[in-house]
Amino acid sequence: MKPSGEGMVINEMGRRINDNTRRIRLVEEKIRNVEARLNSLEQSFISFSKEFNEKTKELEDKITELEDKIINIETDLVEIKKNISKLAKSSEIEELKQYIDLIFPITTKYLTRSEAKELIREMIKEVMESGHA
Repeated sequence: MKPSGEGMVINEMGRRINDNTRRIRLVEEKIRNVEARLNSLEQSFISFSKEFNEKTKELEDKITELEDKIINIETDLVEIKKNISKLAKSSEIEELKQYIDLIFPITTKYLTRSEAKELIREMIKEVMESGHA
């Protein structure tokens, strides 16, 4: 038995409804997959953004620390420059050395006790020999 014209239309409509329902389910599934990927991307972005902000904060802190160190170094350099002007020049040191050499000659040789005794003996011996000669 062949379905009548109305039956064929109803069958065709049922088939189309079923086909459209299947398509809607596929689209819904695709939308859920896209939403899941979007959520995953959002979480990744949030995590990346948080890590980026932490690293940026660390870098800012290090830069601030370096700036402070540079300021301290500059201050120390100014102080060193002031102190350098107070130091004696090599020509002044050489002049001072010459004054000291004049007052206390470094070339003076000091005798040990045994050397002094030996020198005295030699002098007595010379005097004795020259007096008897």
